[in-house]
Amino acid sequence: GVHILSLKDGSVLFSSNARKRFLPASNMKLLIGAVALERFGPDFRFETPVYGEGTIDAQGRLLGNLVIAGRGDPNLEGRIYDPQQEELTPQDIPNSLAQIAAQLVDRGVRSIVGDVVADETLFLHEQTSKH
Repeated sequence: GVHILSLKDGSVLFSSNARKRFLPASNMKLLIGAVALERFGPDFRFETPVYGEGTIDAQGRLLGNLVIAGRGDPNLEGRIYDPQQEELTPQDIPNSLAQIAAQLVDRGVRSIVGDVVADETLFLHEQTSKH
C-alpha cells in the first residue's frame, strides 16, 4: 500500500491500501514516484495523442493510417492490479485503448483503411552494435 503525507502540514496527499501489507518492491520505484509527484503534481494525467493520416469518408472509413503517439502512459501496457490476486493481470482490451476507440467512434470513424502505427519517436533508443 501507499500513504503519502505532506511534509509541510502532515495532511494526507494520497492513500491506497495503506493498512494492507505487501512484499516490498524496488526502493527505486519509491524515489521515482516521489520525484514524479513533485515534478508533475497530483493532478497530472498522461495524454496519448492519436492522429489520422488521411480523411474520413461518408462510410466512416479512415482512409489512411491511424498513428498512436506514445508519451509514456503506463496504462497502455494493458495490465491491471487485482488486489484479490495481488498481481498484475492482463486485460483483453486495456481501458485506455477502449477509450481511444470510443473517441474515434465519437468522431465518426467506423473502420481504418490503413495501418495502426505506434509512434515511439519521443523515446531515445540505445544504439545496438553487431558483433
